[in-house]
Amino acid sequence: MSRQVNATNRFRNYRRYVAYTGYYAGLERSQTIDRTRMSRRGNRNLKRAYFHIAAPLVWFERGENPYKAMFERKTAAGHPWYGAMPFVCAALARHIYHCLKFKQPYDVEKAFGEVSPASEQTLLDLQVDLDEQFEVMEAHLIPEEA
Repeated sequence: MSRQVNATNRFRNYRRYVAYTGYYAGLERSQTIDRTRMSRRGNRNLKRAYFHIAAPLVWFERGENPYKAMFERKTAAGHPWYGAMPFVCAALARHIYHCLKFKQPYDVEKAFGEVSPASEQTLLDLQVDLDEQFEVMEAHLIPEEA
């Protein structure tokens, strides 16, 4: 009888998995100088696989996607391309970890926590509901004088 084990059970949380892939930011110390750098450790083949998945999303995708936006933010902040790619790969590894752990398909909106913008009518309805709730709360807070 073979028992199938989920690979994510080996890791306590996603940070450990991302560190296993080699895309976890570590601290490098040299005498009195501290600087953050991406780890050179990790599973070499898994690290390569994530890079090969992320590179086309960043460089060859004609449309916009969150990974490309992250890469552009990092390069705009002064990181060279080889310094920005580990951040993209780490985000991808984190998202894939969650998909494997919870056995759910990959969803970009869920992965990046993006919510579609609400319509103007929805915002107005919410404002009216909140105003009504505040009136009720104020009525309970202010004692009526007899």
